Amino acid sequence: MGSSISNDKVQPSEVNKFKDFQKSESEDSEKCKAKSRTSTDVCFLIVFIVFLTALICFLAYCVFNGDIFRTINGYDDCGNICGRNNKNLKHLDNKSNASQCLGTSKVNEPYHIVLRQSSSKEFNRLCISDCSLYEGYRKFFNRCMPNKSQTVVNTIFSRTGLSNFFTEVSEDFQICWTEICYLCLIALVLSSLLLVLFRYLVGVVVWIVLLGSLAACLIGTILLWCVNTLQGPQYGALWYPFFNFFRILWKHSKDANDGMPSSLLPDVDVRKSDTYLVFAILATIVTVIISLIIFVMRNRIKLVVQLFEEAGKAIAAMPILLLEPILTFIFLGVTIALWFYFCLWIESSGTLTETRANVFYYKKDGWMKFTRWYNFFGMLWMAQFIIGCQHMVIAGAVSIWYFKRNKASLGTPFL
Repeated sequence: MGSSISNDKVQPSEVNKFKDFQKSESEDSEKCKAKSRTSTDVCFLIVFIVFLTALICFLAYCVFNGDIFRTINGYDDCGNICGRNNKNLKHLDNKSNASQCLGTSKVNEPYHIVLRQSSSKEFNRLCISDCSLYEGYRKFFNRCMPNKSQTVVNTIFSRTGLSNFFTEVSEDFQICWTEICYLCLIALVLSSLLLVLFRYLVGVVVWIVLLGSLAACLIGTILLWCVNTLQGPQYGALWYPFFNFFRILWKHSKDANDGMPSSLLPDVDVRKSDTYLVFAILATIVTVIISLIIFVMRNRIKLVVQLFEEAGKAIAAMPILLLEPILTFIFLGVTIALWFYFCLWIESSGTLTETRANVFYYKKDGWMKFTRWYNFFGMLWMAQFIIGCQHMVIAGAVSIWYFKRNKASLGTPFL
């Protein structure tokens, strides 16, 4: 254009066309829509589908060779399930000794018990009507458990200190359950308030959180150094009575709870002083690190504030996104429940095999044992897939909202 060879000329009328161009026409034009999105992980999606298909096949094999009530109710030496009307297995050889007792109705004998023979290390599995028929056994779901197992558990708990711990925890919950509920409600209200403030005062909220954290670290560090320093009257007559008062209270509670005088523990004060010193040093290091991070990243904080502002606008435009984590939690719960249900089927699978004379059990083959780990890995993969779907839904909805020219016609991008 404009050369001696070209005949094209710049016409003023062409420039006027840009002046008459309306911006609203560009915003409402259908030609300006973004390119339709397509799947990007087709290969791994196919691998995942193949994996689930194989899992279904393995589970079907275990279900075909199993009975979930074998795990729930237990079975006797002949393979009869307790509390069930058993049927003879079709593939069982009629000449087998088990065919004489297998198929017996155990509807009136719902409890499973394992008895050890006194003369050997062998065990017998029986179905009984009541655990009280055998002395020293108690009911536990559909099983009869020996009382000594409870004694062993109590001994372990008492020696490790877990018994006192769980007792104190249960007592605290019983006494303070109303306060705990109130605190949960307060946390819910504060979280909702933060979501509202993120929409209008996100910068103030971010800086309040950062400066509040820094102030808490500074105050905690100063208090720890004061407590560590003011351990005797020679370090300050003004502060010592205050700290000495709480120290006397601690000693009094120690004597009342342990029944051991504090005079028999001469190194308590020394160990307390060392503990305060260690905590004070650690608190100082943490405070310095947090201060340096806030100082160095002060310019990036402005970017974070802008990102939170956009996130607040997106949530205000699509408030239903707040329910998406709840859906993720529900799907994860269903996945774990299915995994546990399939575990019961896998553990119940097996082929009736004779171990000794007139004693049978359901033996698992290699495929059944492999299905245990295959099912566990499938649960982990499915859980990560559900979490990935959550990230994809939120990211896709926010991106559609952000690049949408006409926000009024947003619709339901999360679908």
